[in-house]
Amino acid sequence: MTTTTATLADWAEAHGVSMHATLTDTADDGARTWAATIYRNADDGPGRLPLDVPYFFMGSALTGPPDSLIVLGCLVSDARLADESTDAWELAAELGLPAGSRAECDAIRRTWVEMIGARDRLLAWAGDEYEALLELEAE
Repeated sequence: MTTTTATLADWAEAHGVSMHATLTDTADDGARTWAATIYRNADDGPGRLPLDVPYFFMGSALTGPPDSLIVLGCLVSDARLADESTDAWELAAELGLPAGSRAECDAIRRTWVEMIGARDRLLAWAGDEYEALLELEAE
């Protein structure tokens, strides 16, 4: 079932998206790291489909838990970048990241691998809705 919606918020509402988040770390500057699970209604009957987000970072200006639309929007944005980049170096160029030192190259490669993994989890979770989800605009 593919749903026609205009925004990410519309898609989330149509699919019964909800989220549970747990604070996992607070830095000295107040920045927070969360682990979250986003749920949506199953396409083929009753039940909820979970999508684990083991790491979600929020700067110190945001003091409450993350909102499901913010987390989902970040996952969609990362999935777009992963789909549009053919390798870690193309991703680095797209993001304007330097790739000079070995440490920088290793960090870029790790980021690329993490983005591909997150994209694949989003693809499995969204199923037939994946392409439509990537086309949506966040509000």
